[in-house]
Amino acid sequence: MFHLYVDAVQDAGRRVAGLATRIRAAPASWSLRPEAEAMIALRGADVRKAVTVLPRAGVRNPPRTY
Repeated sequence: MFHLYVDAVQDAGRRVAGLATRIRAAPASWSLRPEAEAMIALRGADVRKAVTVLPRAGVRNPPRTY
């Protein structure tokens, strides 16, 4: 029984690692990339936190003025 628990924990760890890799790769083409980079630089947040917090906060790109 304990072996099933250990296997489940290890499997969950592999899934989390795979998701973290995909999340780190996603911001390269993301519309909120500048905001995420600013959050990482100013607040010391990691990429996963920025990718999670910005959309939930309702942050939108401001109109560009040239």
